[in-house]
Amino acid sequence: MSAKTYREDKYELRKHIGVVLQDVFLFTGTIKDNIRLDNPNIDDDEIVAVSKYVNAHHFIKKLPEQYDEAVMERGSTLSSGERQLLFFARTLAFNPDILILDEATSNIDTETEILIQDALAKLIEGR
Repeated sequence: MSAKTYREDKYELRKHIGVVLQDVFLFTGTIKDNIRLDNPNIDDDEIVAVSKYVNAHHFIKKLPEQYDEAVMERGSTLSSGERQLLFFARTLAFNPDILILDEATSNIDTETEILIQDALAKLIEGR
């Protein structure tokens, strides 16, 4: 197998895998930007739908600018649970076939953990 073929196979494989880490990373931008990750195929309606699905919509709607709310680097203005819910929404927006979870609920409060456990049950369905 040539090096080019190996790289192409690796990138193709990565398209099918979603990873949710213990310590999630959010970028400077908006809530929408962080869920979409520059993928033009993910429209605003889908962002709202996945946010509702993973229980992130309820806190997003309370933000002054909602989905257009500014996110500071690393999501410093959001709680760890809110950051985790946004990361779940991002992962679901890309609809991976395989999910890898790295202690995804270890750094959050009990209330948010319940929301995330519900989101996890939905996310793993059919995967």
